Amino acid sequence: PTPFATMDVRLKIEDTFESGPATDAKCVQLSRVQFFNALGDEVVPNSVQAPGGKSPDEEQPENLLDGDTKTKWLNFSLPATLVFHFEKPFALGSYQFWTANDEQDRDPY
Repeated sequence: PTPFATMDVRLKIEDTFESGPATDAKCVQLSRVQFFNALGDEVVPNSVQAPGGKSPDEEQPENLLDGDTKTKWLNFSLPATLVFHFEKPFALGSYQFWTANDEQDRDPY
């Protein structure tokens, strides 16, 4: 069968280490997200948005595309959604993400 081709990838983060039932904390952070097609080749998004997100000016979703794991995206609400847009349709094979460099409790799981 032909793999499904897409130009947008939506990543929804529903929970972090700090947002379990014992707390009402609602923050999430990532430092980088990388995508690969069905053949294992890296596919780089053109842009990323966090619809309905709430981030500090210096920690916007665009930081996820700069290739620097020392910068980050921080969002003050859960669930959090990221929408990555690509120039051409492709078949998503896999993805990986890096958590940010501080506040481990804000990392998704």
